[in-house]
Amino acid sequence: MDLKKNGIKVTVVVAVYNSERYLRQTLDSILAQTLQEIEIICVDDGSADSSLSILKKYACLDDRLIVLEQTEQSDGAGKARNLGLTHAHGQYLAFLDSDDFFEPDMLEKAYDKAIKTQSDIVIYDGYEFDEKTGANKEAGFILRREYLPKDKDVFAPEENKDLIFQMTLGAAWNCLIRKEFISEYNLRFQSFHHADDLGFVYAAFACAARIAVLKERLIHYRINNPDSQAANIGKWPEAACPALLQLKNELTVKGLYEKFKVSFVQEVIIYMVFYLDGVKNYAAFLRLYHEFKERYYEALDLSGVPENRFSIPYWVTFRNAFRDMNAGEYLYSRMYGLTPFKSRAAWKGEIPVNAKVVVYGAGKTGTGIFSEIIQEKNYKVLAWVDAQYEKIGYPVVAPEEIKTLDFDFVLVAVESESLYQDICQYLRKWKVSESKICWTAKN
Repeated sequence: MDLKKNGIKVTVVVAVYNSERYLRQTLDSILAQTLQEIEIICVDDGSADSSLSILKKYACLDDRLIVLEQTEQSDGAGKARNLGLTHAHGQYLAFLDSDDFFEPDMLEKAYDKAIKTQSDIVIYDGYEFDEKTGANKEAGFILRREYLPKDKDVFAPEENKDLIFQMTLGAAWNCLIRKEFISEYNLRFQSFHHADDLGFVYAAFACAARIAVLKERLIHYRINNPDSQAANIGKWPEAACPALLQLKNELTVKGLYEKFKVSFVQEVIIYMVFYLDGVKNYAAFLRLYHEFKERYYEALDLSGVPENRFSIPYWVTFRNAFRDMNAGEYLYSRMYGLTPFKSRAAWKGEIPVNAKVVVYGAGKTGTGIFSEIIQEKNYKVLAWVDAQYEKIGYPVVAPEEIKTLDFDFVLVAVESESLYQDICQYLRKWKVSESKICWTAKN
């Protein structure tokens, strides 16, 4: 290895497959990073469009960019990422997707955090970038702040063992990982059409000596991209089950499964709910439901965790629904909000009848709450506010309107606690008392 290779701080690995529409923006955002001591390894995974040609042109313009071609038949991005990993020279590695783009100081901030804290992994937050509207949204699922250790931005996995896999969605693109650590634990990506990075990421979390968190949003995760894996989960709805089973086996071999079993089982439930909700084809839904119930329920240890060990009691509801209901009962109950999926309304116990209320949030949750509260006529709704008010339009108005209103409560109608905490920061700046803030998703 020459001296130039020895000086590389971060290797960026990008698996590329038919990404010509977005690839230039992705590459430009990597090459514009304020951290200069990087190499970019782009692995073309058999693209049928002009992606490979674009990569080669960029490689001619900047010698930090290296192009590899994946020649083996690939089931997803896993093999391409593994190929890139074997050619990496950086002290730390970042695995980025070819349709996303990044804040210019993303790698510098993540690397500095890793060095200062001597961490094996740095996790950072991001935005959802809507391909249709061109808008960024503060997503709550990329870094799930409600599942992080309280008042700590550096911690050992054991300090958060029952929620270690709930901290992020299990994607590789919002993590910076030390290369020698990857080699020491022989961590590799799985080969599946979908969910191919959850095993790599979660095994890394379990093995790490120290994990650091950056709560800054440094990545723009593209949604409403019809060609992405996330948009096509219906093609491979059962992919998550073998991926999770392989993770369970790897944790068992490494002697870590019992330590992190509670978090693993909770993550199985989260993934299964995500896939069952995401499949839009009835035949695919039935196939997935029966696969899970008959083949994977016991194999993934769903009965292995007592109810009192679950971090969120509502996850027990889903676990028991999978166990007790047939596919039709589950789907019907889920669609119509029947028991055991009946929505919780704890906020009604906190906000008295006839109170003057501002509803904050106009997403799916907020729209449902606004509709419900208007129909009930038990509360005086003064305004419905959301940061995206300009795109949503009337009757949703700007959050700043709160400062002009004489209200009793602000009802924050969002599912994610991280979004709730962000909204609370704004409300505190506007001198809104904590006693006047109520969260719809609060248990």
